[in-house]
Amino acid sequence: MSRKNLRAYACMTAAAVFGLSAHAYAQSKAGDLDDPMNLGVAYEHVAFDAADSNGDGIVDEAEFARDAAAGFAGLDRNHDGKLTPAELGPHDPKQFARVDANGDGVLTFPEVMTFKMKAFRAADKNGDGGLSFEEMSESVRSSQ
Repeated sequence: MSRKNLRAYACMTAAAVFGLSAHAYAQSKAGDLDDPMNLGVAYEHVAFDAADSNGDGIVDEAEFARDAAAGFAGLDRNHDGKLTPAELGPHDPKQFARVDANGDGVLTFPEVMTFKMKAFRAADKNGDGGLSFEEMSESVRSSQ
């Protein structure tokens, strides 16, 4: 995967998992902006398939954690182990604050992973230890 594609994938993954709807937030702040990254269901399938590394149609906890870590790494431009608001780009400050457990204005890897794993458990509606495409999509929609 090229660096450009990795960065785009990381941004989309982070937005989906954090529930930081950059598109919706930007529209609310700057009017109706044309967003070429808003691909709807097509993006959801691409993101799901990328996370489902073994191709079994279920994203298990290990796959989810691996995908979350890759998303974090792709966004951490200066490789300091922290995500700043500038590194995230347009985001919902209230959602950022929910992830920023210690309130220091940056998201550390442990903060992000703790938040994401709680999100995983909440999204696993049937309690089988994995997320179907439907469970993941519903989780993203309900967080926006």
